Amino acid sequence: MRPTDVDVALLYDAYSWLVPRQLEDFGLVPRPDLGAYVLARGHAGVNPHGGLLSEGYVHGLNNVAQAVREVRGGAGVALITGFGGSYGSAALLTP
Repeated sequence: MRPTDVDVALLYDAYSWLVPRQLEDFGLVPRPDLGAYVLARGHAGVNPHGGLLSEGYVHGLNNVAQAVREVRGGAGVALITGFGGSYGSAALLTP
């Protein structure tokens, strides 16, 4: 799979710098485009559930639940990330 295959990204966002960093690290947005991408309104495919500010702090488990909803609703590939302590994880969920 390639970054262009990802339809929705459920990114762990406990800190403001984590989302732009993950967008770049996973190849979803090139570094030169990050600022414009984050400031634009056209990024509905990133944390459509509102992220941790809207849900609570479960180290990414809510991202998994939302990814299931997104895939059942028609998204082809969901990228899920989560962290706990100094450990991180990422998974792709497909129908």
